Amino acid sequence: MVRNSKESLILAALSYFPFLGFIPIIFTKDDEFACHHARQGLTLFILLLLITFSIWIFHFIFTNLLGQIFIIGLIFKIIAWIIKNIVGIIVGLLYLYLVFVGALNAWRGNYWEIPFIKDLSQKIIRI
Repeated sequence: MVRNSKESLILAALSYFPFLGFIPIIFTKDDEFACHHARQGLTLFILLLLITFSIWIFHFIFTNLLGQIFIIGLIFKIIAWIIKNIVGIIVGLLYLYLVFVGALNAWRGNYWEIPFIKDLSQKIIRI
C-alpha cells in the first residue's frame, strides 16, 4: 500500500460529498489517489441527480397526465406515489451509504472501487 499524505487523504474523503469532488480534480491533478476518489464521488453525485430527475419526471407524468384519466387515474397516482416515496428513499439511503463508506475508505487510505461507478467514472470524467 502506498502511503498517502494527510492532505491527500482529506481531499479524497471530502470528494464523496456533493460539490466538493471538484476540489481534488482542480487543485491536485497529479495526486492519483485523491483523483480516483474524486471521480467516483462526482460520478455517484451525477447519478443521484439523474435518478432524482427521472423520478420527478415519472411522478409528473403519472400524476398530472395519466392521473387525470377517470377511474384508472387513481391507480397511476398510487404508482407515482410509490415510485416517488419508496424508490426515492431507497435511492437516498443507498447514496448516503456509498458516500459514508467511500469517505471512510478514502480516509483510511484504501483504493476502494464501487463496481459499476468506477467503470462509469473512468468513461465520464477524464483527468
